Amino acid sequence: MPRALMSPVIDACIQIAKATDTPVGDGVAPDCDKPYIVISSVSSPPYTGPLSDGEADSSDRVQFSSIGETREQADLVRDSIRTALTYSALDTEFVTASANRRTLNLRLDVPRPLERDDRGLPSPIFISVDQYLIETTPA
Repeated sequence: MPRALMSPVIDACIQIAKATDTPVGDGVAPDCDKPYIVISSVSSPPYTGPLSDGEADSSDRVQFSSIGETREQADLVRDSIRTALTYSALDTEFVTASANRRTLNLRLDVPRPLERDDRGLPSPIFISVDQYLIETTPA
């Protein structure tokens, strides 16, 4: 799904992640020290309408990558997202952004184990990736 059509869902997720007091990047790492969160659109099931259709339900998969300098730091960031991302938090953000959407379903769809990444860095980073399936409907 094109980024412009995902905007209300991604924007709501970014605002919720910012409430955790951890720097957030929209698809790319923010320009800061670790820890941080990167939020990106992964895919959408083919059976749902686009968010641009004011009458259609939409189902979108959003990925939260929690990055830290240590295993514990990445775990803490991931846990803070899991705690903050709720039906009511999403609904509040949709209303705030005047996105005219409501949350139908929110589910941790693809949790992945914490991984160490040593590629081209002076020191390793630790990454924990969760994918959420977020289903919305017009308000």
